[in-house]
Amino acid sequence: MKRIAIALGLLLMLPVASYADSNQEAIAIVDKAIAASGGAEALAKMKGATWKAKGKLDFNGMAITYTADYAFAYPDKLRFDIDMDAGGMKVKFASATNGKDAWQQSGDQFEVMTKEKGVEFDHNVYVMQISQLLPLKDKVYTLTSLGESKVGDQPVMGIKVARGGRREVSLYFDKKTGLLAKSSTRVVAELTMKEVTQDVLVSDYRDKDGAKIFGKLTILHDGKEYIVEEMSDYKVMEKVDDKVFAKPAGK
Repeated sequence: MKRIAIALGLLLMLPVASYADSNQEAIAIVDKAIAASGGAEALAKMKGATWKAKGKLDFNGMAITYTADYAFAYPDKLRFDIDMDAGGMKVKFASATNGKDAWQQSGDQFEVMTKEKGVEFDHNVYVMQISQLLPLKDKVYTLTSLGESKVGDQPVMGIKVARGGRREVSLYFDKKTGLLAKSSTRVVAELTMKEVTQDVLVSDYRDKDGAKIFGKLTILHDGKEYIVEEMSDYKVMEKVDDKVFAKPAGK
């Protein structure tokens, strides 16, 4: 009986020890990433940003090109204004959230996002937030190492990010440089309204105000290329005016 009790005790201890080891490895990966990205002080200054982008969207096999203006304010405000060229047809589109309410506008057609769309928009903003790395130092997040794998031919170290009330997100960092290479999570694709695995690959890092900023991203849905985007005119801001994220006047 004593031996059984000891064996059971050891079995109960194993998951705890394994989790503790994995958690510490994940924290070390994040610390390396923060240092590689310019350090905590430089990242802490990035409370807001604006940038421009040129991109290509795959819409059921049709390539749609666009230009976009983005504004982001930590932790949960985002807006983008897009000019699309869909086979010669010009379309203007805008989406935004002020952290509570999300809306979208296509031409003169304005609408508050449905609850389902708003949840997805908010989740994508959440992924952007934790990809800034510093938030991951907060104890509300549970970090677990995923070990070594590859993004293409690039060796990476992965972590799983969990938080109560939020979907899990996996982040992968270049094993050599420590820089973020990919985020992965489950989303409901807006065009199909089907749940997919969304991988966001980031690359082409450059220096900006003491921090490393990626200049290119590729979004994959279930492994298929969905969006390719190149960024420019990135500006770090102490504060982005709240009016940027508000509904248009009269709406």
